[in-house]
Amino acid sequence: MPDLDVVMPKIRDVVEKFRRAGKPIVHVVRLYQPDGSDADRCVRWAIRHKGLRLVVPNTWGSQLLPETNPTGARLDARALMDGQIQKLTGKEFVCYKPRFNGFHNTSLHQFLQTQNINSVVFVGITFPNCVRATQLGATDRDYRVALVPAACTQVYQGGLEAMQGEGVQLLTSAGLDRLLDDGTKDRRQTPVR
Repeated sequence: MPDLDVVMPKIRDVVEKFRRAGKPIVHVVRLYQPDGSDADRCVRWAIRHKGLRLVVPNTWGSQLLPETNPTGARLDARALMDGQIQKLTGKEFVCYKPRFNGFHNTSLHQFLQTQNINSVVFVGITFPNCVRATQLGATDRDYRVALVPAACTQVYQGGLEAMQGEGVQLLTSAGLDRLLDDGTKDRRQTPVR
């Protein structure tokens, strides 16, 4: 992604702010079986007909980037793909998703409910696909949703306007600081990326 080098430090900054505030963090990762059997139609076709090898378990692309991995621990692909939530620290977790939407056929909603979380703040890779689809999944489940656009790749104005029309709060870095300061009174907020 052309803007990943610019966005990755901003993602790391948001994650660090949540860590300092003692807020839970859920990293939502995409993994594919080598044969593409669990991939969406367009990716499955590229895997099977073009030889694309993408986020296959236990490859570099299937791991959290060092900038966001609090312990450096490798992800347990088998457990994640079986729907388990992997705990990295007392407040940091990983959830697997098979599609763009982090709520589609995952344990994310159930996990957030068990943690009494009703608000999420999004950052992440591929705003038009993963971020936007997961935001819609959160909105459909009645979460209060915020987004830090500077900490997302491939952001475009029409998408931001659509999100705002769906009730998503767009946050600057300073706005996130205020939210986290106010949020120390409400520990149910967590970023999903």
